[in-house]
Amino acid sequence: MTASKFKRYGIHQIGEVKDRKVFFDTNVLLLIFHQEYRYDPRSGKYRKMFARILAHRMEVFVNEIVLSEFYSIVLKSARERSNFPSVKAFRDSEAGIEAREEIFSDMKTILQQLNYIPSNLSLSEMTNQFTVDSLDFNDKLIAETCRKNDFILVTDDADYVATAIDVLSANTMFA
Repeated sequence: MTASKFKRYGIHQIGEVKDRKVFFDTNVLLLIFHQEYRYDPRSGKYRKMFARILAHRMEVFVNEIVLSEFYSIVLKSARERSNFPSVKAFRDSEAGIEAREEIFSDMKTILQQLNYIPSNLSLSEMTNQFTVDSLDFNDKLIAETCRKNDFILVTDDADYVATAIDVLSANTMFA
């Protein structure tokens, strides 16, 4: 199937999908839950979207792939700001320990508000993603998780624009 058979929704269309389940991509979690992204112009849009999703009592999900990406992105950013030459040296430093505590605090907050669903992809479902195209491997696994569970993906990542899943986004690339 082509992506054109799948729906693209904006923030004002949440009411149309209020009976569906949504899956949050890492970029949206960063914009909503991590303080470093608080002043990103997209942050307010996704915070508003999240509030509307919660107001409609929609079920919201994440899995270990998204949480692992969240951890890695935030830890890498903290390491780069601290100018440590290696991840291990940073991770074991006082600054690294503080950064990990902050990340885990953010992740606990996420898991208090979103449902965790393990990816549970079969070996076949995973290895079917070993193709070279516009999505990176983790994005393919996230898309497969959405297909398997009939989730709408909440993302700001334009790489999903041609992906055969339903998407809810504030990114105008999806309009």
